Amino acid sequence: MEQQLEPYQAVIQKLTACRIRYETGLCLARYSYMKTGGTLRVLIIPETMEELCRAIDVCHESGAPFRVLGATTNVLFLDDRNYGIFITTVRLDSIRFEQDGIMAECGALLGDLSRFALRHGITGYEGLEGIPGTVGGAVFMNAGAYGSEIKDVAKRFVLYDVKKGAQEVDAAAMQFGYRSSILQQMKDTYVVRGFFSCAKNNKDEIYDRMGLYHEKRHRYQEFCYPNLGSLFAGNIYSALADEDRTYRLFLALYRRIVQMRRLFARRAPGKNAYLNRITAAHFNLQEFRDTYSRKTMNCLVNTGQGTDKMLAYIRALQRLTRGRLNIENEIMDNGEN
Repeated sequence: MEQQLEPYQAVIQKLTACRIRYETGLCLARYSYMKTGGTLRVLIIPETMEELCRAIDVCHESGAPFRVLGATTNVLFLDDRNYGIFITTVRLDSIRFEQDGIMAECGALLGDLSRFALRHGITGYEGLEGIPGTVGGAVFMNAGAYGSEIKDVAKRFVLYDVKKGAQEVDAAAMQFGYRSSILQQMKDTYVVRGFFSCAKNNKDEIYDRMGLYHEKRHRYQEFCYPNLGSLFAGNIYSALADEDRTYRLFLALYRRIVQMRRLFARRAPGKNAYLNRITAAHFNLQEFRDTYSRKTMNCLVNTGQGTDKMLAYIRALQRLTRGRLNIENEIMDNGEN
């Protein structure tokens, strides 16, 4: 272990001098949200904004590669990789009223932010309740669901740049797009905290909408096995149909039947077991039945099959759709072999 930590000793010494907490030799298969990955050499755990900024500076000055991560709800760590330094924001989870809005630190969970808004009769957060990520991650990719996006309630942010220091910017400066922000193009710039709107509405109406979205999420999305949510941006079945005429005809018929069932039964089926079975057989994907959710083929699940098989499934879908769909999950493949 000491030999493995040798490249990181300068960072560890400075963290110790700054009294910033860290841990070494963590098993990512236990720590990460997807329950995959090898060994993490150093995990830095700041508990204040000042500690976060200082930890970033320490890592940057050392020249050692590092990443700032939240709850890892969108990151696939590979089983055959060991990783160097991560800075986690999970202890920076404060949510409170401040100035003219809700202040949420980068490590606060979106679910907690949504429920904070509900308790105070504030609308606009209902669709974010079931998204498992943190505020920092949500801002980075403009997370959203059911017609709501983080940009819809964003007012301004405090960013930390290793050269410019902390600076406050308006939401417009983030250049939010569909699952994107300017942060994805900026190196060494990190979200520290955000300020969000306080539009009032009836608590019962907010509660009903939040409950409806929560029910839909559990009906159509995986919650039993570890997973990272939607694998690709867009509809994987439609993308496959665009490349195969026979499957396109089948999918149109299937959707018509589902539409009729929704009309007469007043609700749609909760999972796509039949559609998945036919799709897998048609495209010769049966070997991956333990790799995607029973509810949708657009969601990786960890059933113990290993990340090599997950990557093979991703490559198969990319080949079948000619790479037209963007991957929403981040594959962390820059570790040590």
